[in-house]
Amino acid sequence: MIESNNELITSLEGKIDLLVNRYFELKKKSVELEEKNQKLANRQVESEKQIIDLQIRYDNLKLAKTLEVTQEGATEAKLKINQMVREIDKCIALLNR
Repeated sequence: MIESNNELITSLEGKIDLLVNRYFELKKKSVELEEKNQKLANRQVESEKQIIDLQIRYDNLKLAKTLEVTQEGATEAKLKINQMVREIDKCIALLNR
C-alpha cells in the first residue's frame, strides 16, 4: 500500500511537472505572439500612413499635370474663346437687322 501511494505521488508529481512546464511554454509562446501581433499592428498603421501619403502625392501630381496642360493650352483656349465671341457677335448683329 505504501509503495502504491508512493507510485501515485511520484506519478502525480511527474504529471504536475509536465503541466507546469507546458504552462511556461505556452506562456512564453503567448508573449511571443503578443509581441508579433503588436509589430504587425504597428506595421499596418505605418502602411496606412504611407498609403495616405502616396494618395496625396498622386492627387497633387494629377492636379499639377492638369495645370500644366491647361497652361500650355491657355493661348489656344483664348484664341478659341475669342473666335467664339466673334461668331456670337456676328449672330447678334444678324438678329438685330
